[in-house]
Amino acid sequence: MKTFIRIVCLGLCLALAAPASWAKTEDSAKKSSQSKSKSKSDSKSKSKSGSKSKKGKDPSKGKSKKGASAKAPEGGFRNLPWGAPLTALKEPDLREQEGELKYYTVPDDDMDVMGAHMREIVYVFCKDKLSGVLTRYDGQVNHLILLTKLSDTYGTPLESPPNVRGDRSWRFDVSEGSSIVMEYAENSSTGALAWMAKGQLTPCEQPEQAGQ
Repeated sequence: MKTFIRIVCLGLCLALAAPASWAKTEDSAKKSSQSKSKSKSDSKSKSKSGSKSKKGKDPSKGKSKKGASAKAPEGGFRNLPWGAPLTALKEPDLREQEGELKYYTVPDDDMDVMGAHMREIVYVFCKDKLSGVLTRYDGQVNHLILLTKLSDTYGTPLESPPNVRGDRSWRFDVSEGSSIVMEYAENSSTGALAWMAKGQLTPCEQPEQAGQ
């Protein structure tokens, strides 16, 4: 269990906190494309709504920013939203702790996730709030099921080139503050999938790393 947690956290959690160069490049290209399309649509909408804006102010403008800042990051795992307390888990079993990061499993947990069978499901809590979920699975069939369903739900992921061992990874951005990262080792036919709320994990980053 400890080996699994450390491998997944170091590999997947760091990928979320500091995306690799391939992810940054893809992000820049994606944002540039979105910015161009947005500017075109904005110019069209301004010409159409010019007469309406003169008549009066939109009463929803002042409220939208306030409401958005108060909301927690979108996403979560199953029916558990990010920031949920430990009491949201049924009979949680503490498996490991590193500072204010705690890792729990649930006895008799439902190991079926998106139609694939998981070998392990670990719930990550930062300051006793749900901040992520780490899972591990076996087999190419399960991998293809998960990759297909994630792509259908969240669109084309950011994909890294294979490393020297042939391992590959994908990142799906669920929202601005929530991502899903997948890794798969073809040689061993094993994979890992992590749901993470980046903002929720920030308070539990190692302080010694910031000071160095």
